[in-house]
Amino acid sequence: MISEPLERGIAEDVETGRVTMRMTPKERGTFFQEKYQWDLLASRSIWAFGPDESGSNILLDDTLPSQVDKKMLVSVKEHIKQGFQWGAREGPLCDERVCSLSRPAFLDWVNRRLVSQRCAMSNSGY
Repeated sequence: MISEPLERGIAEDVETGRVTMRMTPKERGTFFQEKYQWDLLASRSIWAFGPDESGSNILLDDTLPSQVDKKMLVSVKEHIKQGFQWGAREGPLCDERVCSLSRPAFLDWVNRRLVSQRCAMSNSGY
C-alpha cells in the first residue's frame, strides 16, 4: 500500500462535486485524462473517494493481472473500500481526517483474512 499526495486541484474537484463516484468509469476516466493527463488505465481504476464518497482521497487499483489474482481482488473489493473509508475518516492520530492522498492498492496481502484486511487498510496511513 502506497500513499502519495494528489496533484493540485484534484481535491477541490472531488469536494465540489465536479467528479464523483456516481459518474461512469468512462466519464471519470475522461475527466482525469483531459484535466490532469492521467493515463487511461489509472483514470478508470478509481475505486473510491474518501471519506464518505466525497472526500479528497482516492483509492486506486494500480495492480496488474501478473501481480495479483484479479478475481480474488474483486471478491474483496468492498471490504478494501470499507477499510479505506474508515482509515481516511479516522486518520492516523486523534480522529484527524486524512486529506488529499492517493492510495494505490498494491495488495500483496489479499490472501489474508477479511478482518485483517480492514485493519491493514485503516492502518496504512499511519
